[in-house]
Amino acid sequence: MRFTLQRIEQLPYATVGRILTELGHICMTLEQPWRDNRPAVSCIPPGEYQVRWGVNEKWGPTLYLPSVPGRGLIRFKETELAYRDARSAIGIARGIEFRDGEPYGLDGGMALDALKLRLPYRGGPHFVKILPPPIAAVPGPYHSSEAPAESRESNDGSGSLKLAFRLDSRSNRPSIR
Repeated sequence: MRFTLQRIEQLPYATVGRILTELGHICMTLEQPWRDNRPAVSCIPPGEYQVRWGVNEKWGPTLYLPSVPGRGLIRFKETELAYRDARSAIGIARGIEFRDGEPYGLDGGMALDALKLRLPYRGGPHFVKILPPPIAAVPGPYHSSEAPAESRESNDGSGSLKLAFRLDSRSNRPSIR
């Protein structure tokens, strides 16, 4: 199975993205910001990576990337805050919203289960293509699995992805709910 991690936004303190398959959106991602691929403090570079299943005493069955240049294993894990939960990991969440200016992952366990269901343990091989964020990404919170029709992505054929968001009345930040 091949899937894509499309990074949506690069912030000073986090990288926001989403995981897509040929069937559509699976979940959102939170990673560390880009810091020259330094272990534990940087998201990994864009590229195509093999995804493997492994079993760990602490986490049980887990998905990980074994072959990121200059890094150890990078695993997929449920996340709330990128700086806390996504060190040497790709944080998974069902949605993302901003709390006190920080992107916060929602329902990470449910989103990780959805990803694991799409990547069979005995199936494979699995690969992820990680794409860089668009140059002019719209700041978020993002919750695209429940986005109203007027807020979903559209493609006008120009090759550029356009995202439309409503302003959240409490934070005055763009929101998809």
